[in-house]
Amino acid sequence: MNNLGCILRVDNVLRPGTHNNFRSMMEVVNRQKAICVIDVTPRWHGEENSNKEYISFIKEQLEKGHVLALHGVEHKCRVLSEKDHQVSWLPSEDEFDCKDYHRIHGKDIPVNIQRGWLREGNDYLQKMFGQKTDLLMAPAHAYNNNTLEAMKKEGFVAIADYGRWDACPYNKEGVTTFPFDFEDYMKNTKPDGSNKDAMMEMFRRYFDASINQQGYYATFIHCDFSNDGSATEERLKFLDEMISYVHNQGHKFVDPHKMLIKK
Repeated sequence: MNNLGCILRVDNVLRPGTHNNFRSMMEVVNRQKAICVIDVTPRWHGEENSNKEYISFIKEQLEKGHVLALHGVEHKCRVLSEKDHQVSWLPSEDEFDCKDYHRIHGKDIPVNIQRGWLREGNDYLQKMFGQKTDLLMAPAHAYNNNTLEAMKKEGFVAIADYGRWDACPYNKEGVTTFPFDFEDYMKNTKPDGSNKDAMMEMFRRYFDASINQQGYYATFIHCDFSNDGSATEERLKFLDEMISYVHNQGHKFVDPHKMLIKK
């Protein structure tokens, strides 16, 4: 069996109200000596986060060797108003691939618009952290071929999708695509941990099934909890046990750049 490695993402970083959650989660990740991808949304729903302490803490994590990625610019549809959505019941996920835009206009969001968003996102990252990224982790993993074309033109090299049943990263239109499990096991753990054992069993089941193919597995955790509490002690215990399980099986969470598909 190959041993490509594992990817751990922390999503919705810089969303207002997530600083303490993110800090607590990174304490676990760092204690475990794991590498994670920090998925930053610089203008959550149109509001730039100017929390200097939060931004400084993210910079510290990047200096430790964690990896910066763009998780959309606003994490919301930027081409239609809320009332124009009929197909998408959660338009906050539709930044790059809006089904209702396609329904109305008969095409995907144009390449030049998506290029502008990618450039805008990297400009924010440069301003905040002193570095840009070449990784796009689109909200809800929603993207289309125009996204891929825009990425290539803006120097982005990789994206993610909900490919739980794909064995390893693959090339799609010249962009490395990282398949991810589609559950956030930590987020789905109840704040009091009453279902923690069941969630850990579910995680182990899908981790084992994936890793036994090509030695690859990828998962994500959110630093927001959809109005269902916070990064409680029990949820943090779950995260610690999840990473420990991966390590105990002889695998590591690594920088995804190590798994890019060569052109």
